[in-house]
Amino acid sequence: MALNRAAQEKALKALKYSDADIKKFLDDAAEVDLTIPELHVYSPADLAELEANTRKGYIKEDAASEIWCRKMNKDHDLKLTGDDARNPDRVSAALKAKWAVVQDETETAKKFKELQESFGAKEAEILTYKQQLEATANERLYRKMFFKDMSDALDEDEWITRLQRTFELKKDGEIIGLVDRMTGKLITDAKKNTLPYLQAWEQLRAAEADRFKTWIKAEPVASTPDPTKATHDPRKGRNPALNNTPKYKNDAEIVAEVDKKFPPEKKGEKNWLKNRQQLFRELKAMSA
Repeated sequence: MALNRAAQEKALKALKYSDADIKKFLDDAAEVDLTIPELHVYSPADLAELEANTRKGYIKEDAASEIWCRKMNKDHDLKLTGDDARNPDRVSAALKAKWAVVQDETETAKKFKELQESFGAKEAEILTYKQQLEATANERLYRKMFFKDMSDALDEDEWITRLQRTFELKKDGEIIGLVDRMTGKLITDAKKNTLPYLQAWEQLRAAEADRFKTWIKAEPVASTPDPTKATHDPRKGRNPALNNTPKYKNDAEIVAEVDKKFPPEKKGEKNWLKNRQQLFRELKAMSA
């Protein structure tokens, strides 16, 4: 029994020959040798086993999606449960929401840090101004501690420096007291009550005269007056503006008056210091 042409064409096509080759094979009267590839014939059972083996080691798409959802939910603490924990869309949305919160927290932390740095700089600047104001206020108080017989060898700047090295102004309740840096204690009266700083200074000067002897003007050497010469009137040649000047109760009042005529803020003007010292001595002499 011979195969008809249609069967022959079908067999040749199964062997993966082209239509042109098939036509040549069937139409050519000469004998032709064919190369037939090795064929494997599988039963239905064999095919089922082959398919199972092929899929081993691979994860189906739905299983892969569930594994990803479970991992993201755990790693990023999304707190999703039930179907939401297995739904890629829900997991993605939760991840985006959490990332937005993280970004917002990061930006907030950055702004907070910048504000802290800015506040720190302003705080330091405020502290500097505060210290400058306190120093200026304290200098005015120290100036009130000048006294009439202070040494001419010390100008005002040196006096301020000496006073600051020796004393510290310190508030005790409503009283501005004086701390003697030698003892580190406030100067008090006999009842251990803090004295106002000017009274404290006067008390300490009197109690420890030897300690402050270099602060005081040297006493002039007394001379015998010449009876042949007219007695010198100390009021002559004095500044006429002082003729009607009232007496002052203490050095603080005199310093206040000197500050009015030669204010501290005009310190750089010519002869400012000399004029202040001269006026202080004249006012002190008038009050003696």
